[in-house]
Amino acid sequence: MDPARTANSNFSRFGLFLQPWPTSKEGYRCNRGLLLIFVFLLLLTGAGCQTIEEYFSTINLAGGLDSSSVTFYTRKSALERLYGNDSAAEVTRRNHSESSTIERPFYAISSAPNPLPFFEDEGFFRYMRTSVTFNSPRTYRGTLINYPDDGRRTSDPRLSLFYQLYPLPDLLGRRMEFIYEEYRAYMTLYFPYYNAENWYIAFGQSYGQSRYNFDLLEQNFRLASVVRQWTPVYMVSLNYGYRLGKFFPRGLLSNTYIFLEISGDARSIHPINVNIPRTDGLASKRLYASMNYARIGIRKTISLTERSVREVEKESEDRLDRREEEERTLPEPDPELPEQKTKKEKPAKDSNRDTDSKKPTRKTEPENDEPDRDSSSDSYFPY
Repeated sequence: MDPARTANSNFSRFGLFLQPWPTSKEGYRCNRGLLLIFVFLLLLTGAGCQTIEEYFSTINLAGGLDSSSVTFYTRKSALERLYGNDSAAEVTRRNHSESSTIERPFYAISSAPNPLPFFEDEGFFRYMRTSVTFNSPRTYRGTLINYPDDGRRTSDPRLSLFYQLYPLPDLLGRRMEFIYEEYRAYMTLYFPYYNAENWYIAFGQSYGQSRYNFDLLEQNFRLASVVRQWTPVYMVSLNYGYRLGKFFPRGLLSNTYIFLEISGDARSIHPINVNIPRTDGLASKRLYASMNYARIGIRKTISLTERSVREVEKESEDRLDRREEEERTLPEPDPELPEQKTKKEKPAKDSNRDTDSKKPTRKTEPENDEPDRDSSSDSYFPY
């Protein structure tokens, strides 16, 4: 028995997250997002006071209602862009799934938004925050339309090309059932990030990894199955929160926010790892997935250290207040100030000298005048 296989099989029994490290080139590409998160955490250790322990000293537990949808699409070729009959909104890609929105509860665990390492809240960087988030799994069921083709068979290459440029309508085309399950771990950079005492608003850009399972079924036959695969994701989001603790200063809701989040995938870097041949035997196009969701829920901040959340927030507020007071109380630079002091000091010294010189002259002048007067009296009045 191969010892490497036994080691990999034993290693994968510990859970869904534990997998043997991939050896192919695609495997290394798919794990770049995790490497970026790992490098970011390593940077925190060298950021002075901003260590990993301080970064994760407070976490956010969020839960609520999630309204999300997933869209499967393929990228068009140059001929399809030139001769295709799709709408203007689908110039570069062709959708292969019906738009369906699913509402369900969700939960998420994330670190509290913290300043950037090495920069903290100084100047321009006070409007930046970072956070690491783990999302709950999501499962989608729906219909895949005209993938990898519409089902028409032909041996003529011209007709085959024509069928690819002009597939059948959605009602008449080929239809498959899909089951798509995925969950994400990502790091978010919030910029700009504005917060006040009782509210915050932020625009975020998230980079991370998505782990998914994907099944395709046609007429109760399983055509393809992808299990526990990773793909990098990039998404943008808009967040707004209001502090409920304003009305409940003590108790369970003291550090609680009600929030609204709108997010969408800006780009899927790597396609889904599924390969189904077309009816003419040629290779199919790569399939991509894109998700959009809107969330409303409650977020609770919890401290993992001995200090309470209020103490941590108060320390950060005190630091900001001190810096603002220092900036306000610092004197403005005045280059003429030392010259003015020297000018003022010089005449003072000269006046003192004049007074000192005048005082003895005043004392000596009458003493010198008396003998003059005597001499004059002797000269004019000899008797």
